[in-house]
Amino acid sequence: MLLTKRGLCVAVVVIAALFVALVVPTTPAVADTNEAITGFQTTASMITSGEEHTCAVENDGDVFCWGDNYYGQLGNATNNDTFDPNPTPALVTLPSAAAAITTGNYHTCAVLTDGTVYCWGYNRYGQLGNATNNNNTIANPTPALVTLPSAAAAITGGLNHTCAVLTDGTVYCWGWNWYGQLGNATNNGNSDPNPAPALVTLPSAVTDVTADGAHTCAVLADGDVYCWGLNYHGQLGNATNNGNTNPNPTPALVTLPSAAAAITTGNYHTCAVLTNSTVYCWGYNRVGQLGNATNSGTENANPAPALVTLASAVAAITGGGSHTCAVVTDGDVYCWGYNYHGQLGNATNNNNNIANPAPALVTLASAVAAITGGGSHTCAVVTDGDVYCWGKNRYGQLGNDTNSDTNNANPAPLAAAITGIMPHVPSGSTDTYATANLEELEPGPNEIRIHGWSFDPDLPTKDLVVHVYAFFDGVGDPVALDTPVVRAADFRPDINRAFGIGGDHGFNRTLAIRNGNHRVCVYSLSVDGAGALDDLNKLIGCRYVTVTDEALPRGAFDQVTQTGTSMNVSGWAYDLDRENDSLDIQVYLDGAYFKTVSANTSRTDVNKIVQISGDHGFNSTFTVPAGGHQVCLYAIGVNPSGAADGENVLLTVIDQPNCRTT
Repeated sequence: MLLTKRGLCVAVVVIAALFVALVVPTTPAVADTNEAITGFQTTASMITSGEEHTCAVENDGDVFCWGDNYYGQLGNATNNDTFDPNPTPALVTLPSAAAAITTGNYHTCAVLTDGTVYCWGYNRYGQLGNATNNNNTIANPTPALVTLPSAAAAITGGLNHTCAVLTDGTVYCWGWNWYGQLGNATNNGNSDPNPAPALVTLPSAVTDVTADGAHTCAVLADGDVYCWGLNYHGQLGNATNNGNTNPNPTPALVTLPSAAAAITTGNYHTCAVLTNSTVYCWGYNRVGQLGNATNSGTENANPAPALVTLASAVAAITGGGSHTCAVVTDGDVYCWGYNYHGQLGNATNNNNNIANPAPALVTLASAVAAITGGGSHTCAVVTDGDVYCWGKNRYGQLGNDTNSDTNNANPAPLAAAITGIMPHVPSGSTDTYATANLEELEPGPNEIRIHGWSFDPDLPTKDLVVHVYAFFDGVGDPVALDTPVVRAADFRPDINRAFGIGGDHGFNRTLAIRNGNHRVCVYSLSVDGAGALDDLNKLIGCRYVTVTDEALPRGAFDQVTQTGTSMNVSGWAYDLDRENDSLDIQVYLDGAYFKTVSANTSRTDVNKIVQISGDHGFNSTFTVPAGGHQVCLYAIGVNPSGAADGENVLLTVIDQPNCRTT
């Protein structure tokens, strides 16, 4: 059974996790916060395209969808069971704010800010994570909760399957499994539904995941890429079962020149951005979607990853049905592959099947912050939060009614009837973005502290202005917190050495903010070669923080190992209420208190980044009962007098609050 229609996965994400108050009596009271650490969601998570529909998350967490709604994939009952267009973005009713969104062919899933997952639309194969209307084509417009073992950190949708990365770095998949795209052999070779999320066995924790029509790929923490599912055209990056439709349920390593940073899939092709910002693609190349002319016009497989020649370093990438688009570091977009409907953003070879392997610049009014490719259309978020789409608009998937209800090409980017996908700041420039990093954004008593660095390659010796915005209680319009102005003007010799530049580029500021749960975003302004502001602002990062009268403890659960009955746990923790004190760490095994260890060993790396003194690390070995265990670590907070204050935090694993297993 070879696929003839494709469903696009887009937007792999890492969400802001919610540290919830636990109700188990044996567990220490945990401060209620939705703070996230380093690794908050990328802007690409805010827009996603399916075969014929598009969805976006606005900056207040509302989800809007538009386009085809035959199966309820827009999250409402309008025009279900019809082919009528729905060009006006419609609000999806969800229990709370969304942190990320993904689409399959005819279904949609969102990760909420508490890590829960809701899905809606087509459910013939169980791709919504439940058995409702399996084995039929009835619409399911109401978002339904997916039962997962723990909070989700990333999500992706394929043709008729869905996969999520949980906060412990494991991957679970559900839905159609004919080709082994769920990472197991259950129901391979048949169309039975698989609505229960199933664990995918991978060598280590996953940081990025993507799914297309019938294959899935993941980037592991060490940058290795593994793929599984259909491999007819070599889209798994190897020659196994090329030219046939045999399932390949076991994840297989893809040989790449260096570590991968991100990955995307099209219908039968895959592309990865490496850590050096180059792009390699492999799989089907009938219409040049791999960015070269090898085997274009043929059905031949291309399992070996091939370099794509682009104008400059790549910041983001997306795979459409049979096309690919990349955002380079200056915010320009280049697309290549199939262009029948104008999905490459130009009129070349519209209305024919000729290959277009050379990446072509898309003309847009301003720099692009996020991009997504659909079956035959493409959408981009520019840096002021507006959305532009181009390509096929039969169902209104471009967010307007131009040529809706027709199959005409629309190569010119058109404004979609939605905005506010990111905070509005000035935009538009031909200069380069700043190079920057938000190393820490942490709450204190009635304040937040930001720490990081920024410089502009256009004039790398100049210190830059950094803007800080807060969305109070996570919603509403952004409020500036940077009074007086924050400048990246602290001496950072590590940055100067790393980039071969001079000047001062660090920032470390404490800013007053009212109590509450807030989303805080940090931007760096940039300059032209003469040092004048060029209105090209870079989102460095956002964090969810809970601000109280007292600081919350912070820390990380680095590792647990167990050999027989000997267990070792390591990590770090501190509390700004007593920043030089060593905290107690309570160890819970299998949900019950086991023992207390002390974070009283030296961690100079933590002290340097946070700019505190004292000993805050722990590396403790102790005896446990034989057998595997769930291990949870809690940092016990203190007040300014040094007494326990009840503000205790579940330590993070891969930047998410969670437990580990042995």
